[in-house]
Amino acid sequence: MKGIISLCAALAVIISSVGSVPFKASAETAALTASAAENTVEYDLSGPKSQIEKDGVSYDLFGGYAAVSYVKDENIEEFTVPETVEGLPVVGVQWGAFRNCSKIKKLTLSKNVIVNNWDSFAEKTMAEIAVTEDNENYTVADGALYSKDMKTLVAFPPAGSAEEFNVSDKTEKIDDCAFVCCKNLKKIVLNDNIKEIGAFAFWGCSALSDIALPNGIKEIKAQTFAGCTSLSDIDIPESVESMNDGAFNDAGCIKTEDGIYYVDNWAVGSDKDIERGDIRYGTVGTIMGLFTSTTKLKVVTVPSSVKHLSSYLVFGINVPLESITFCNDAIPDRCLVCFGLKEVNIIDPDCRIADSATSIPSYWKEVKESEPEAVKETEYVLKHSKVTSSSTGSHTSTKAINTKLFEIDEEGNILPVEGQTTQEDVDNLSEEEKERIKNSIDAINEKTEEISVRYSAPIKIGNPAKYDTLIVGQEGSTAEEYALKYRRCFEAIPHPVTGVGPEIVEDRENGIVYCIYNSGFAKARISANRVADQNAVLKEITIPESVNNVPVKSLGVIQSKSDIIHIPATVEDYIIYVDSAEDGAAYYDVDKDNPYLTSVDGIIYSKDMTKLIRVPSRYAGKKIVVPDGVKTIDNFAFFSLDNVESIELPDSVEVIGRCAFSASRKLETVKLSENLDIICDNAFNGCSKLEDIALPSSVKHIGEDAFYEVPAVKSEDGLDYLENWCVGVTEVEPEHSKPARIKEGTVGVAKLNAAGYILIPKSVTKMSWEMLNGENRVVNAYVDSHIIDFDAFKNAKYMKNIFIYDPECEICAGTQTIRADHIDVGDDSVISHQRRNEPPYSYFYRTPMEELEADDDEEICDTVIHGFKGSTAEAYAKMYNIKFKNIEQSGDINVDGEFNVADLVMMSRYINGVINIDERQTFSADINGDGNIDIFDMIGFRKKLLED
Repeated sequence: MKGIISLCAALAVIISSVGSVPFKASAETAALTASAAENTVEYDLSGPKSQIEKDGVSYDLFGGYAAVSYVKDENIEEFTVPETVEGLPVVGVQWGAFRNCSKIKKLTLSKNVIVNNWDSFAEKTMAEIAVTEDNENYTVADGALYSKDMKTLVAFPPAGSAEEFNVSDKTEKIDDCAFVCCKNLKKIVLNDNIKEIGAFAFWGCSALSDIALPNGIKEIKAQTFAGCTSLSDIDIPESVESMNDGAFNDAGCIKTEDGIYYVDNWAVGSDKDIERGDIRYGTVGTIMGLFTSTTKLKVVTVPSSVKHLSSYLVFGINVPLESITFCNDAIPDRCLVCFGLKEVNIIDPDCRIADSATSIPSYWKEVKESEPEAVKETEYVLKHSKVTSSSTGSHTSTKAINTKLFEIDEEGNILPVEGQTTQEDVDNLSEEEKERIKNSIDAINEKTEEISVRYSAPIKIGNPAKYDTLIVGQEGSTAEEYALKYRRCFEAIPHPVTGVGPEIVEDRENGIVYCIYNSGFAKARISANRVADQNAVLKEITIPESVNNVPVKSLGVIQSKSDIIHIPATVEDYIIYVDSAEDGAAYYDVDKDNPYLTSVDGIIYSKDMTKLIRVPSRYAGKKIVVPDGVKTIDNFAFFSLDNVESIELPDSVEVIGRCAFSASRKLETVKLSENLDIICDNAFNGCSKLEDIALPSSVKHIGEDAFYEVPAVKSEDGLDYLENWCVGVTEVEPEHSKPARIKEGTVGVAKLNAAGYILIPKSVTKMSWEMLNGENRVVNAYVDSHIIDFDAFKNAKYMKNIFIYDPECEICAGTQTIRADHIDVGDDSVISHQRRNEPPYSYFYRTPMEELEADDDEEICDTVIHGFKGSTAEAYAKMYNIKFKNIEQSGDINVDGEFNVADLVMMSRYINGVINIDERQTFSADINGDGNIDIFDMIGFRKKLLED
């Protein structure tokens, strides 16, 4: 795995200097190729070399070819690259070859020159470039250097006298740095065939005031127009999809509004002390690193008009951003690299969120505001300098510049990034620069990856407290799907409905009720109970595209009893009515022009076939094989099937939604995906014939009652097990405590209801989120496992004590993992099962932790974490200001939360060899702390009992 540092990352933390040659941001790689030649030839100018000097010129010699490395004559005005030296063809010119030639005006490229990194040797005094007639790679036209076929404009002399230049109609590409520091050019005419303009192409063209970009380029690269101070206006073509950092630095066309810089309809930068980043409506794109090191930024709003949102929109370790609202339709990977982000609001329910853990941070921590660093003024001049490295004794080049792009391999070597930097650029770095780059890359990637994952363990004393970043969006939205997949906290907001309504329109002939919301959309609901003639047999029902001229965008079906339901192109989603999800349909037919849904064999899928949405209840077949590519089985997708006995899921499936297979009472066999990650609440509840089902090792979460009344489940000591998962408590009686003593060998614990106490053995490596459901009555928890995952004890409202026996237990950072307080009801045995109002059903995504509310006869008290001194348990307690006690030899051998005669009996049976006890029980039994369990501990037991 290679670590990559972005241009904006470099801008923020690596190098910030002035008076320098622009860095080559997209030059050829180390293996340099003559693409214009009939037979491709590669020359590596970065490999092992030797040097010679001839006639005042130094050359680097490689295996079979050479390159000019340094011209000694400071007064030279013209230089022709020789065809050969020592019998070797001279194929190129190395960086800084003319650094001391302050009077050079003309450069001639001879026959063999193939490699030409213009920024490496361009000097501000060069007024003419020439090419010998026998050079097969380059040609000169109107003073500019082109590739032989004229498709690439390579360079224009910086000191050329022309004030206006027309690029050839044959040209399709402007090379990197092609017009760098051409101070005299005022107008450049680009043809409509140009599809690519290189980085730094017009860097430092301070007189340039007239240029029109062709409507064909898709990217404006780094520093393209930086320093174009006379460029007062420019239109960004609609074809542009991305813009790299610094593209318009110091350009005259920048307009500032509320601290944000704009060029045409793109946001290209911001003030460092900006506090609100409300991008104006009408903006279509944002530059990479729009808000970089903005040390006072608290709020950002992205309007719906933004179609091209950049990565690294917000970047900076010390950026105190707290809230961002996305109204646009796409969020790219690594969009937010900051540490104070508390809330991400995603308005568009279909927003395309990059499928990566680094798209949205998972947690936030306190960020201290700081004053923005002073921005150094960039001097837009060509300059090459040379220093000697004291460590190696050899000459190394230094280029100080505001932006660089490198990567690091697994061995820690700095490498160029293809299309951005070259091996020569790497070679020209000083040792100090290399060290700074390595440190910065490591820091940036470590920080970015760190905030992308919820899990951060083991916790260490002194680390800052981390809190869940909340994702806010609509139920059923892509925001919810993202939160589910990456275990993020999600809060649902209602679907937006404007005005008063809805207006109700009934089609009693077909049993359809339409709810019309203003003129925006209508929902259709099919129900057999709404048919006027209850004796009518409706073989087919066709949903119209509109009702009262309002488009029908949603459909729900309850006991339709129809054979075929035709769904129009306007319907965007299929609504599940939780109160009665059985549809009674036999076949769904989705219009082929529907851009959101499709149907295969009567089954509804998303248009891209990644989600299976609904199988009709009266599906005729006995076996269903879900096609490969489906990733999600939607909520209630296979609910209450009448005929299906066997289902096979492809290995592409990652999520099984809530009640997905519930009440399919003929279902006998289900083959699960080998990549299955999540099984949501009630997924197989009521599948009373399901005996053939195997859990793949990939499963990390199983929801509440997911396998209730499934015969494949086996009960033992009051707990339900499916293979090596504990999937529930067999029975819960409201008036009695029902402890959950999970057996050793259990790997995963599903979301379950328990009371009294819960014991989690060492073998457990997976805890489902909200492992204890909202109705649990656990008072004490005993954790032998080496993990406490996500929000395992978030709902433990009555938990007084949690004992963590592994001193290096990997406790997930965040306040939701272990509650800091609990409700004390006095007598633990009378906690009522029905005493709290619970939601009608459990959500299958993670939800924010609610504050506790006590009744008149109750009290909110501190929870106590018990652990060893110096342990992660102590570190977690300190992080979140929770009471902590060192674990002592308690004597509670049977782990029922009490020390009594039962423990004495168990001690006696152990000493007499009747039973065995585990390591944690041994610790509890060692009352005198001498490391042995013997008669002296028995005496201590008796004394302790008498004292108690």
